[in-house]
Amino acid sequence: MMLKKVIFATLIASVSGSCLANWVGDVSYLSLSDSNRVINVHSHKNDVTLGVLALSAGYEIPLAENFSITPEAQYGFGIKDDTLNIDDNGATDNVTVDVDKYYGFNLRAQYNFTPQFYAYVQPQYTKIKVEAKHKSSGAKDYGSETKFGYGGGVGYQITPQLGANLGFVRFNSLDVDGWQLGMRYKF
Repeated sequence: MMLKKVIFATLIASVSGSCLANWVGDVSYLSLSDSNRVINVHSHKNDVTLGVLALSAGYEIPLAENFSITPEAQYGFGIKDDTLNIDDNGATDNVTVDVDKYYGFNLRAQYNFTPQFYAYVQPQYTKIKVEAKHKSSGAKDYGSETKFGYGGGVGYQITPQLGANLGFVRFNSLDVDGWQLGMRYKF
């Protein structure tokens, strides 16, 4: 009877371990820049830089020895805002712009050059919700865009489970670029 319990417990442990084997999680800082001045606040085009803390989870699917794809869901929120000085018909106001929410999906294609060094590309579909708060009145405005974008980067596997990556993202229709620095964990 005891032998059956040990065999059953071993079987459950091996099955549950293999089910979790390809899950990955990522925590990263994303710096979004609107250097082409597309973001409009009261009909004024402004140069805006915002910071986002992004969390993602995905399932890595190996397609070859050194190549895999990972569908991922991503969620983030603003941790660095930007203040703009707006001159509206002679009246000056400060407007604070911040990312309220950042979420979407991407499909990461990764190639491992060595067991430690890798490169990746990822098309993505992301919704960015921005909040603008007027200092003088306290009034808030919201705007959101759902756009396709793309990204890519390089990474280094520090341990078999933990890696660090540096990447670039671009949202074409918004003319918004971003640099991303993150840590990736394989379960």
